[in-house]
Amino acid sequence: MKKIFIGLSIAIMSLSSCTDFLEEQNKSYDTTSEYLTSAGYETLINANYSQLREIYGSQPWLFVAGTDLYASGRNLQPVGLSQYTQLSPSDANSSYLFNQCYIAIQRANTALYFADLTAKTSTLPTRVAEVKFLRANAYFLLV
Repeated sequence: MKKIFIGLSIAIMSLSSCTDFLEEQNKSYDTTSEYLTSAGYETLINANYSQLREIYGSQPWLFVAGTDLYASGRNLQPVGLSQYTQLSPSDANSSYLFNQCYIAIQRANTALYFADLTAKTSTLPTRVAEVKFLRANAYFLLV
């Protein structure tokens, strides 16, 4: 009786379907067809500019540490960065900058890809030039 019950349970479980549970719904991201309009492309350009906040805003030590040659500044700064002894990708401050620059490059490449596909407007060449500058700035920071 126990074998019949286990066999019947396995058969019922294998016949039941969960396809409605497994259907994925993309609720957090827009589709790429939005970038084909001029308003959608402007949001893509704004996303490129918002990445500057992540690069320059949250970890400023990489841009200001080590500028005083003979004395430290008033605020405490990471010793490894101010003395240029921990500027490697394994350092948390450096790796944060590297990651954010690569995100900026990816967003710029996405904007440049959709520049050929989007509706042509009078501001499109200006936006393409702006995105190319933002990408070049991210490459410069990586160097």
